[in-house]
Amino acid sequence: MILQVFKRSQIRWLFLAIFWHTALNAVGVYAASIWGPYIAEAIIGLTALINIGIIFALRTDDDEEEEIREEFHPLPAPIIINELPEIDTTPEKLNGTRFTK
Repeated sequence: MILQVFKRSQIRWLFLAIFWHTALNAVGVYAASIWGPYIAEAIIGLTALINIGIIFALRTDDDEEEEIREEFHPLPAPIIINELPEIDTTPEKLNGTRFTK
């Protein structure tokens, strides 16, 4: 539901998400105090299935996503401006680079 705030530019989705989260927490706490932890977990599991249904109901069509993807173009290949010069690696020069005490 939070994603809908950005996709649809409507703040009401934020308040709906906060309400839904609070309601599910309240149901879980109430069920645990009245019926015990096993029934509470079963109820939370059922609400998880409801949440999955909400996710699928709020999905957008792939056509919309294709239109969005078409707006973006891949980056061009990087351009190499300068090549690195050859480095003369002789044993004497390598010994001169070591740290000494």
